[in-house]
Amino acid sequence: MKKTTMAMFCVAGASLCAHAQTGTNYISSDISVDTTWTSNIVYIIDRPVFVKDGATLTVHAGTVIRGLPKTAATPGPGTLVVSRGSKIRMLGTPQAPIVMTGSNDNHYVGPTPGPGTAPWNTPNNLISKTWGGLILLGRTYIATVVGTVTSPNSTLTMQIEGLTPYGELSRYGGGDDDDDSGELRYVSIRYGAFVLGTDNEINGLTCGAVGRGTDIRHIEVYQNADDAFEFFGSTCNAKYLVGWADGDDGIDWDEGYRGKLQFVLRVQGFASTTDRSDKGAEMDGATGLDRAQPSACPTVYNATFVGLGKDSGNMANAVLHFRDGSGGRYYNSLFMDFGGAPALIEGALGDAIYDSADLTQSNYVKNAFYTHDGGGKMLEIANCTFWNMGTNVAIHLAPSSGVANVYGAASGDKDLPHYGYPLFSDPSLSNTLAGGSSAPVVELTRSSTPITHGGRQYYPVELLDPTLPSGSPLLTGGRRPPEDGFFTPVRHVGAFGTKNWAEWTLVNKLGLMESDNYGEYVDPTISDAFVAATIRFPTMAGATYAVQYTTNEATMGWVNLTTNIVGTGADYLYTDQRPITEARQYRVLSGELGP
Repeated sequence: MKKTTMAMFCVAGASLCAHAQTGTNYISSDISVDTTWTSNIVYIIDRPVFVKDGATLTVHAGTVIRGLPKTAATPGPGTLVVSRGSKIRMLGTPQAPIVMTGSNDNHYVGPTPGPGTAPWNTPNNLISKTWGGLILLGRTYIATVVGTVTSPNSTLTMQIEGLTPYGELSRYGGGDDDDDSGELRYVSIRYGAFVLGTDNEINGLTCGAVGRGTDIRHIEVYQNADDAFEFFGSTCNAKYLVGWADGDDGIDWDEGYRGKLQFVLRVQGFASTTDRSDKGAEMDGATGLDRAQPSACPTVYNATFVGLGKDSGNMANAVLHFRDGSGGRYYNSLFMDFGGAPALIEGALGDAIYDSADLTQSNYVKNAFYTHDGGGKMLEIANCTFWNMGTNVAIHLAPSSGVANVYGAASGDKDLPHYGYPLFSDPSLSNTLAGGSSAPVVELTRSSTPITHGGRQYYPVELLDPTLPSGSPLLTGGRRPPEDGFFTPVRHVGAFGTKNWAEWTLVNKLGLMESDNYGEYVDPTISDAFVAATIRFPTMAGATYAVQYTTNEATMGWVNLTTNIVGTGADYLYTDQRPITEARQYRVLSGELGP
């Protein structure tokens, strides 16, 4: 297959354009006043550095931030932490992403990125733990029991995982679900998750009680030793996420995460010789007692997860693992090549314990804490496709059934009951189980050279084109996302339709991803909709755009209003002057190759 490369353009405006790197700045003090980091400087942090006292850290496109490991000579690990009440604005672009990495990585970094030197530019190089990661801390509710109190507690705060306690600087929680920690756009986080101790590891991107006022889009976590993305509490929403070869879970949530996710690519692999991926997503509701509130119940549309391989023999390699009273709703998602079960849902129906199994029967009702579109259940998996699973059921296990073959003999989960969720037997869920030698995406090729770990052989993904082939039933097989200002109204199953929005990533530059169609859906801002609809959207210089609309809510048939808009790097305004006589939806398509 011929590989195409996204054209490189600089966003107009001197403040966002890349400059040649001219120096190095060692950051060893916390940031307590508004500060800007520019792409002509490499910033090196040798310890946890906090943005505090209400300060805002602005990072320009193309900037490189390097973290150092914890050694006898350094207090590390180098970690960037945004404390409660402070903000970060990381303003990367597709052609000049912000790179956060270790001290030796010189592969596609900086304002003039190019190939680096091995082993950092070697695919699946099993290098990680070279520094910490990026941690955002906010003030949302968190679900953790204090004594016997399980109701929502606006005064409750916790110490963030992965850091030695730093007093109030390293705590998260509160009662403001609308809290704003800033914005992250086009950020590549690589080779992180320095381990401080057992169950005390830093994730690629950690969100502790981060509110929905925060804007998170286009984030890559590559070869991180722990989870790619972890949410403790939090109501923040995120789109266009890539997690590749992390050492634990792609998505991990706990303590009442209630945000929204859309367009998530997660490919399992090895972060190091001792850290292989675990679950596709591991989801916990609360800490202490399962009934602590407000418990976890996010909504996820359009995920694509690729596992360790159906034939790995690793039954613990499940796609979705719900525990400790967690809910969560997955729609229009594609899960491929896992050695274990499609879903493991802790608990049993009808007992006296409040657990995840019971949430499959509980209606999702909007209120002050659960604010997504109502309808459906608190735990629901619908309109999803599962391809090449190690077992074809959501495992139903009685307590003390000795299921060490699934979890491992040392796991605390092995003796717990699990509910046999009717993923494929309930036609109302519209889930599909498939198999065979041809993946549902354009290409999924594994290496012929295995990695041996724990007595099993794993074959890393060597090449992935995650887009859907022309004519695929998955292009129109999904349900209609809600009209809520966040979800993009697409009907395809999986993180990609026929365009690849992830070609800006290191994964793509390493040759692990391939696609002949770069592009993405741009979420417009619509105003003046009582008389005429004005559609505002950001543009990249030189890229082409099309504005489309639909009035058919059932089929989502899109019609071009205008095409071949050429981006300038500034916002573009298009006004639909036609009288508004019916409900309309608008979207903007972009792409190097046109819509």
